[in-house]
Parts: sequence; C-alpha cells; structure tokens
Amino acid sequence: MSHTAARTFMTKAQTDRVLHARFPDNASREQRMAIALQVGPEHGLHFTQQEMLEVEAVAEFWKKVGEDKHLQEKLETVVGITNREEKSKRINEVARAAGFSFSAAAWDEISQPAFEILEMPQFDVQLREDELNAIVGGVASATIPGTDLPDPTRGTVMCPW
Repeated sequence: MSHTAARTFMTKAQTDRVLHARFPDNASREQRMAIALQVGPEHGLHFTQQEMLEVEAVAEFWKKVGEDKHLQEKLETVVGITNREEKSKRINEVARAAGFSFSAAAWDEISQPAFEILEMPQFDVQLREDELNAIVGGVASATIPGTDLPDPTRGTVMCPW
C-alpha cells in the first residue's frame, strides 16, 4: 500500500475514459472513495482509504499554495533551510496552520516535487502552472520513463471526486 499508488490511481481515474466512467457524476464523495478502493486493485494499485485521503489533502494544500499569496509568503521562510527534515517540519507547520492534516509519510512521498522546487537557487514563491501541476499530481497520458508515475509536464489532473 502506498501514497504513490493512490496518487497514480487519481491520475488514471482522470485520464482513462473507461476507468473514469466507473465514477458516476452524481456519486457522493463517499461513494467515489468506495469505488476507488474497489477498482484500484483491479489496476494493480493498492492503497488504503487513509492514504487516498492524505494524498487528496497534500494535493489540496499545494493547490491552495498556488492560489494564496499569504501561504506563499509563509513558505518563503523555508527557502534558506538546507536540512530536509527541518524544511519538511516547517512546511508541515504552515500546512497545519492553514487547516490541512496528513501524515509525514504522505507529505514526503507526495511533496517530493515541491522540495525540488524549494531547493532551487532562484526559488520563486509564486509557483508557475507547470510547477503546481508537478506537485498536485499533474496529468500525463504518459509516465515518467522507468516509473509508473505520471509525467507532470502534460497538464493538470483533477481528482475524480
């Protein structure tokens, strides 16, 4: 079970027409979650409800960061931090203060692209759309070579629920 599997499933549910059709438009969030937990393993993707909820929370946080200047300003404080654990802790504090909650494992696994952006020497707190897509689970009709992760350079995926 993994957060990566949950994130990959979210992407597949958006990009695969057959899979997307399994989620009725009028289904509640709970119904969509139940469908995801049932259908995910059929596609070789094993994750728990908690992992899926955490993936959603991390993605929602980074989406909000892309839209909220106040959060962007708060994240400016982590730019100079070189210790990854300390940087993660400080970003997680900002996320929790903004009302988001997720495990450290989910945070680290889902936020890897964000850490790479924050470690750039010319980090610009105002995320470009391609950077935001990389963080929140950008779409790809293709995957990153050698992985089953979606290529974040090909658009934006929205969670099917």
